[in-house]
Amino acid sequence: IGASALPSVTSANSNISIGYQSLNALGTLGGGSVAIGFQAAFSNNLDVITAVGYRALANNNVSGTGNTAFGYAAAQNNTSGSVDAFGTGALAANTTGAGNVAFGNSALGTNLTGPYQVAIGAGALYTSKAGPNTAVGYQAMFDNNTGVNNVAIGNGAMRYNTGGYNNVAVGGSAMSANLNGIANTAVGHNSLLNVTNSYNTALGMYSGTNMSNSASNTAIGYAALYTQTTGGSNTAVGNAAGYTTNGNFNTYVGWAAGNLDAAVGSTFNTYIGGGSGNLMTTGNNNTILGPYSGNANGWDIRATNGNIVLSSNGQPSLGMTSTNGWYFSANVYNSPMGTITSGKGTSYLQTSISGDTSIVDTGIYQSTPGVGYAIT
Repeated sequence: IGASALPSVTSANSNISIGYQSLNALGTLGGGSVAIGFQAAFSNNLDVITAVGYRALANNNVSGTGNTAFGYAAAQNNTSGSVDAFGTGALAANTTGAGNVAFGNSALGTNLTGPYQVAIGAGALYTSKAGPNTAVGYQAMFDNNTGVNNVAIGNGAMRYNTGGYNNVAVGGSAMSANLNGIANTAVGHNSLLNVTNSYNTALGMYSGTNMSNSASNTAIGYAALYTQTTGGSNTAVGNAAGYTTNGNFNTYVGWAAGNLDAAVGSTFNTYIGGGSGNLMTTGNNNTILGPYSGNANGWDIRATNGNIVLSSNGQPSLGMTSTNGWYFSANVYNSPMGTITSGKGTSYLQTSISGDTSIVDTGIYQSTPGVGYAIT
């Protein structure tokens, strides 16, 4: 139906042609095809293709058997790639790229030869030239060029990726700024939003959002490692855990654990428990087990190194520092093991625990009763 519809057909059969010059080249070969629209399947001489729309599959003529295109100029330049294109300009530039599927306006719009890609959403994988990749969402992986083996699900997910590979981004704008980073995993809205480096894992809304030039980090929980831009090899588990860190090789487990540990170069700290170490600002090689913030009950270690603290109810129970010795809270010296009593002499503190006497080095002071003892 239409001027010059099926003008060259001789023995090809079971075809439907509606529109000016649709299935224009079909002669003795080709059967079971449907072309609807101006020059739809214009050059096609193959079997079982479906082209609906202005110049849909217009140049399909080498080996593109079984191709489907719906939409204005959908897959119009395809010659031999096996494709399914749905939407205006979907796969419009594809020539030989095989195994591609595009749903949405301009999805995979400029892809030429990149194979085995799935693009669902307007502008998804628009500039891609390589595959395999999977992008689902408006402009997901829009700028991809040579990146392969990526999965981006969510509006703007991996939006600016050009050469990064083996990445997974799930969530609106997840890993949006990544250019060439590899082997990153981001799950959650704006997770790893600004990442440009590699080997990072973020799970949770805003997790690792500002992590740019930083590698090998793991952030699990809402806004975990949120402001980190430098440093690396940090692990944070819990909402806002490690929120401001920029150090290296730190471990934060629990709600807001270590969330003020912001010093560049702060290393090898371990804070475990809700709020553990959440007032620590600088220092290295600190270990806190329990909810002690770093400044409570008269003991302030916020900017010191090499502390080990056991705590409960936000108060330190037992601690040791590399410079100030031991700290005992009331929970220790009034424990069922016995009562620690003290007397300050010129050269020693004599203690008695369950009847046993020991000599401890000089330089002792006793804090307010009921608060604790510190041995320096």
